[in-house]
Amino acid sequence: MTATATAAAVPAAPYELTYPTQLRQGQAYQVTWSVAAAEGNTPLGVILERSVDGTEWVEVYRGVLLTFRDRAGGWESVAYRAKSFDTAGAESPYLTGETRTVESSAGPVISGADEDLGTLADGLPTKTYTISGGAAGSITVVETVDGEDLSQTTTTAGDTAHSVSLGPETWQKLLNGRHELVITATDSAGNSGRRTFQFTKANNALVLVTNQLPADERPALIGVRTAGVFCPGSSMKVEACNNAYDTAPTWEDMTAEVEADRPHTFTNANKTGAAWGVAIRVSLSRGSAGGEIHLDHITINYR
Repeated sequence: MTATATAAAVPAAPYELTYPTQLRQGQAYQVTWSVAAAEGNTPLGVILERSVDGTEWVEVYRGVLLTFRDRAGGWESVAYRAKSFDTAGAESPYLTGETRTVESSAGPVISGADEDLGTLADGLPTKTYTISGGAAGSITVVETVDGEDLSQTTTTAGDTAHSVSLGPETWQKLLNGRHELVITATDSAGNSGRRTFQFTKANNALVLVTNQLPADERPALIGVRTAGVFCPGSSMKVEACNNAYDTAPTWEDMTAEVEADRPHTFTNANKTGAAWGVAIRVSLSRGSAGGEIHLDHITINYR
């Protein structure tokens, strides 16, 4: 009697082994694959193995599911391979995926250190900084004061110097008191770096100069009205000029006329600029006042 040996069927290897092409330390992600049915529609199981930083393969999953959830550790690279097995214990060849680079989880770093700039009266000094680190690609930089956006730019990490400051209009709108300037840099992976500057505004005096208003001939009279909040103890000085286009205009004090609600007669009869024109300069001083002081608008009439 002759016996005939029948070779056991080897299960088909998994196919379509996929996982993200870009990985970052601490990131959770899915590894997925597909399998074919064995003879007689017997379900196949899968063994999934992982290699970290080129080291030996370690089994991380064994079962009948088609997905495995993993989380990147403090690795530099990772790869996966999978093989099928059937109920008889037979195994397929491996399907090996590509090695993926795992980027550092550290976000962008803004140079310098958080700082308390103390009490400021005349404006915020310009702060210069650079940005390093973060994921490859662009970095979005947002500068805010008390949560309100000052600017938003797109840059890349490197030695490029960036600077932040408060323009005169922004500074004037800030009330006296405590404020916070924040710089936030966010990389393409969503990681952020932050730098914070705190300061206290204590501005007891303010000078406002209007734009030049043109005139066809020498202005002789001007009337000015102001509206705002001026607490007892504060003071306001109003000056006018009729040669506003000169390099050094001739300012004439008309505070008394403004308080009396009557026009001011210009005494200046000279100009060095190309044209005649008027402008107003208002100087506010807090003095001993403890409440709010602000100038809302100025009304000007001249001829």
